[in-house]
Parts: sequence; C-alpha cells; structure tokens
Amino acid sequence: MTAAACLLVALLMRWQAADHGLSFDETWILAGAAGHGSDCLQWTPDELRPTPTSPTALEHAASPLRVWTRGVPFHTPMHMATLWFWRALFGESDWIAALYSAVWSIVAIGFLFAAIRLQAGVAPAALVALTMAFSPMQVQLGTEVRGYGMMIGLAACAAWQMVRIESLGATRTRVWMLGLTLLPLQLTHYFAAGACTAVCLWAMLRLTRSLRWHFIAAVACAAAITLVSWLPFALDHLRRAGSGDVSFLQATAPFWIGAGKAGLGLPLKLLFLMPPAVRGPFGLLLVASIMLVAAGLYRSPKVTVWALMLWTPIAMLMLLDAVRGTQHTTFTRYAAVASVGAAAAPILSAFLVSRPLGWVVGTLCVALTTVGFAGPRNVGSVSFHHMSKALTPIISSEPAGLPLVSLKPPTGFYGSAILLEWAHAPGFFPRPAMLMETAPPEAVHALAAASPDHRLWLVTVGRDTAGTEMPDWLHDLLPTATLVRPPVMVPAGQSGIQPEPAVALWLLELNEPPPAGRSQQPD
Repeated sequence: MTAAACLLVALLMRWQAADHGLSFDETWILAGAAGHGSDCLQWTPDELRPTPTSPTALEHAASPLRVWTRGVPFHTPMHMATLWFWRALFGESDWIAALYSAVWSIVAIGFLFAAIRLQAGVAPAALVALTMAFSPMQVQLGTEVRGYGMMIGLAACAAWQMVRIESLGATRTRVWMLGLTLLPLQLTHYFAAGACTAVCLWAMLRLTRSLRWHFIAAVACAAAITLVSWLPFALDHLRRAGSGDVSFLQATAPFWIGAGKAGLGLPLKLLFLMPPAVRGPFGLLLVASIMLVAAGLYRSPKVTVWALMLWTPIAMLMLLDAVRGTQHTTFTRYAAVASVGAAAAPILSAFLVSRPLGWVVGTLCVALTTVGFAGPRNVGSVSFHHMSKALTPIISSEPAGLPLVSLKPPTGFYGSAILLEWAHAPGFFPRPAMLMETAPPEAVHALAAASPDHRLWLVTVGRDTAGTEMPDWLHDLLPTATLVRPPVMVPAGQSGIQPEPAVALWLLELNEPPPAGRSQQPD
C-alpha cells in the first residue's frame, strides 16, 4: 500500500506537468520519433518552400525502422523508436508524448522504493520515493519529451538489480541480467554512459572474480549488439551533424569557477529548485549531504550502489567540461541519470547512521522539494512556444498565401527552430516559407511572386526593432522593401535556464521586385 501511494503521488504530480509547451529539443525529438530526424531543420537558405508539412504529425510519420536509422544526430534511438509505438497506440498530442516519459519516471520511483526497502525497510524507501515524486526537477525531467525519463527508469532498474545481488546473493543469472540491462540503457541516451560506468565500477568492486567474468561477458554481448544495431547509423549521424549548424556552450570562466562549481551542486539541483535568495543555505546543505554520504559509506557498503550511481555520471560530466572547456554541468538535464542516487544516497546514509537522523533528513528532503515548486520549467532547451502563441494569430489575420520568412541569425539554430515550432503547430502550414540568409535577387523575386500584393512576413531574433522605420540592417538586406506596419515585438519568455528569446515580426512589401536572376534572363 505504501508503494502504491508513493507511485500515485508521483503520477498526480506528473499528470498536469505533462501539459506544457514543448521546447526546441522536445519538438526535435518528436520529429525524430516520426522518422524525420534533422531533415526538418535542414532548410536550404534563401530557397522558398511552397508547402511545408508537419514533421511531427503521425499523418506524415515514417516507419519505426527509419526512426531507428535516421533519428536525431547524437541521440541513440531507443527512446524515439518506442515513442513511435506509444504515439501510434495512444495519440499524437504533446501531452501524450510527455506522459510516456512520465511513465518511465514513475517506473524509476518504483524500482527505487523496492531497492531501498530491501536494504533498510519501508520508511526510508517511502521517504526516498516521496522526495523523487514531489521533486520539481524530477517532475520536469520526467515530463520532458526526451530520453531522460526512460534513462532514469532503466538506471533505477540496474540499481535495483545491484541491491538484489548484494542482499539476496550473487548468481550467474542475476549477474547476466544486470550486464544485459546496459544494452537498452546505452541505446536510450548518450549521457547514460555515466550510469553504465557506475554499474561496471560496482561490479569490479563487489563481485567475486568468477562472477566478474560473467558480468564482463554480459557487457560484451550488450556492447556487441549496440555496435551492430547502431554504429553504422551513428557514423552517418556524425557526418550529417558535422555539416549542419551545431554549436556548443563554451565556458565563459575558468572551469573550477564556472562548470566545476555548477557540477558540485548537481546532487541538490537534481532534486530541488534553488532560488538565488536561498543558495547560501543550500550550499551548507550540500556540504552536510556529502559528509552524510561519507559517513554512510563508512558504516555500511550498502551505500556504495547509490554513491556510484550519483557521483560517477557527475564526475564524468565535469571531466568532459574540463577537457572541452564547456559548461554542460550548468544544465541539470545532462546529469539526469545521477537522479537515481540523489535522494537515495543521503537518506539511506542517514538511516544507517541512526534512525532518528534518517527521519529528520528524509522529512527535510521531502519538505525542501516544495521550495520553488510550480516555478518555470528550467531543465529543457530554449523554447519558441510562447513566441508562436503570440504571433500565430497575427500571421493568420493575413491571407495564407503570404510567405513566412525566418531570418537566419549569424550564429545558432534559431532561424530553422522557429520554422520547426510553426511546422509542429496544428493547422499553421501549409504556406510558403523560407529560411533567409543573404537574400539574393532570385530569392527576393520568388518571395515577391508568391503573393499578389508582394507582401511577406519576416521573423527575426535578437535584432534592433527600435522605432517605426526600417532599420539600416533590414534596408541593406531588402532594399526594395517597405514596412506595412510597425514591427510586433514579443519579449523574452520564461525565466528558465534557457529562456525563450525575444522575437520580432515584420510585415513587409516588396515594391519593385528584382529580376528572376541571370539564369532566367532572356539571351
């Protein structure tokens, strides 16, 4: 009954959170689950497309085999392939897609409850489960239309198997099952490498020599299947991504000041929202948590599973940042798989030190999940949902034949991402669309010829929109254009870790369309 109550709480917390506007990456993954991968982002600049179609709709979805082989660059296909079947069975709404991740998040909590109950009893298991159920960060990670929920669920399954081996005894069957669990885990998300490494470290530390060889054989089989089923397509993904518009978040401060500090705070960031006003107390709580886990490890090897599952992914992420000079540790989602040990390690350690201390620490963890609850979603990528909701009625007020042009920024993916957001919106397309970069005469002529009155919509990100006259940069880009009305400015959206950008919408008229281009001129 206790386990069922904890899982019901987790379901209720995620049920409503699943209904949210998708971020860019979520929409991109949804397109991958429809078999279109990054094709929906590969707009040829300055080329007018007459009738774009939704890359996320089931109506236009490709086969599961194409989902597996094409997918999204850098992303292993297990989550997208299974999401294809989930949507085919239950429907194609964004809410349904987010519920798939919620199911896996609840599965993870079930495995955590079972494992902690086996080690220390019902009370610590319930406190761990409730912390994960209420945690606003886990609710957000568990409702992202990405592989995080599935990754956490499979990692929790691996942790449960390790606890069973320690508590009930090691057998060849249990060791092989643990090793083979790494197969779906490593095919779910590339950041599952941290959990896979943690499992391997645990096996080397806790298994006897004879059983280690069985574990190594099982992992070798999992790796071989992964290589055969995925490596050829992964190489093609790398080739396609290498020719695309891929950017990485570069560090703006020395590693130990920026990424290192963010990484050390991840054990708490995975559970609690930390408003700036309370970061001091949370820093003290982090130190206390680390000391508590150290004491738990000293008292009992039971904590080994959870300490490895928590710190190995975080350490690997910090090492990656140190080597590459990036700050991925700033993003909680990249350490999502470490969630498996975030609540279990300190709460179990506290109960192993003393039962009253366990109750205090567990109750405090559950209570702290309410700090910042119902705050903005801040685990996902940049979103354009706020922008599209504000601008869609304005664009729809004019005839559908007016071309929609997204100006490609000097850096980043915003130009094509905006078009992906609108392509995902039901009923918005088909209409002529273009990703504009340099506006050559041929492209301007095509735009002018696309509507009887030579009008077009231009969408820009981060450009100067002061005043009601055309700015110099826009006049230089489209010298034959005039403003029909002042631009509509949509300010930046939510205040999450990657807030929605400010976007401007321009209604332009091309007064003197240029010739079609040299290739179309008479001899």
